[in-house]
Amino acid sequence: MAATRPISGALAAACALAGVSAPSRAVEVETAVMVYSEADRVAALEPVIRMTHALSPTRTLGLKLVLDTLTGASPNGAVPSTQAQTFTRPSGNSSYTAPPNTTPLDDAFSDRRGELDLSLEQRYGLLTRASYGVHGSVEQDYLSGGASLVIKREYDRRNRLLTLGLSVGFDSVRPQGGAPAALTEMAAPGEGEDDDLREDDEGEGGGSELKTTADLLLGLTQIVDRSTVLQLNYSACRASGYLSDPYKFVSVVQSGLGTAPGEPLRQLYEGRPDTRLKQSLYGRVKRHLGRDILDLSYRYLWDDWGIRSQTAELHYHLRAWEALGIEPQLRWYTQTAADFYRHSLVDGEVLPADASADPRLAALTAWTYGLKLRHRLASGHELSLRGELYRQGGEDHPADAIGQLRRQDLFPDLEAFMIQLAYRFDFTP
Repeated sequence: MAATRPISGALAAACALAGVSAPSRAVEVETAVMVYSEADRVAALEPVIRMTHALSPTRTLGLKLVLDTLTGASPNGAVPSTQAQTFTRPSGNSSYTAPPNTTPLDDAFSDRRGELDLSLEQRYGLLTRASYGVHGSVEQDYLSGGASLVIKREYDRRNRLLTLGLSVGFDSVRPQGGAPAALTEMAAPGEGEDDDLREDDEGEGGGSELKTTADLLLGLTQIVDRSTVLQLNYSACRASGYLSDPYKFVSVVQSGLGTAPGEPLRQLYEGRPDTRLKQSLYGRVKRHLGRDILDLSYRYLWDDWGIRSQTAELHYHLRAWEALGIEPQLRWYTQTAADFYRHSLVDGEVLPADASADPRLAALTAWTYGLKLRHRLASGHELSLRGELYRQGGEDHPADAIGQLRRQDLFPDLEAFMIQLAYRFDFTP
């Protein structure tokens, strides 16, 4: 019997990657809670519950519920100054101050989100199945909803799987005080308390903004041999509508001809293009090595904003004991900056059509180091613990910085950690 374990383990891993379901009990439940924390910045708590219920031999119902709570401080996009800086929120009725020579942070960042996903998988014969899904999420200033369809068809004696996925999403963005017009100047503290930037204002700068997305996925999964599975995907996503972040600024700084070059003179609300097309190619190889499994993947993404990114991941599933699995993880990510990314704008120069200082749109490189422990209990239930350390860096001192900005750190390194505890079990009602 011992000699058959590698083969059976490889086939189980192959089936999991290919999407071929093995016989299971009627109901599977997975609960998890994640804690995420950035050093001196954002912290998040996310409980999740997933449930899969076999309604019949050919029909399966899926449910996922997510609750997020985020608090802390978030960079607002403005550059540091040698003087304290005061910023007004879009509502116009509150403000916050950043100390000298530090990255300006909105220290009252807070949000709560609830998400519900429902799916129904239907088998059509032995080789075809389709999954129909709907989802919705609610935040304090954001509503999102959508629908999806995924069709899978097996070929070549069920060694090859083709996947077609389509989805659409509709979002409503309604910041407190309304979405500010792109590249308009931030109101001075106290000026907005009785102006038109109220939540219930329907004029310029008020009301909600809409965003729509459409996604396409084409996938091929091939069982190469008893120990190897190959997966290739192409995906595309087109978004249109309001794509800016209403809480981010771009600083206009004094030119080199001024008395204090590089000092911020005023803050403008960022403005991004109202369309975006993202495309990506993804490859993954999963190889059974005796008792262990090697999992490698790579993704290349490009879009019409000028961002090019690469992601490489390595997972090694180590079967230390029969009931205990250890999984070291390593992830590398790098991206180029968006065409309209600017760490700052210079006073006197013509404003560009679009501009954002959001560090998420800058050139950056990040590493994630992780370890997952998985323990199968005597009852057949599974308990897992996963921890990750994330480190991100970018261009701290760009060559085009002027004046006092040359002495400032315009892209501070970011370090964060994540811990997730999950419990999985199944039962027959």
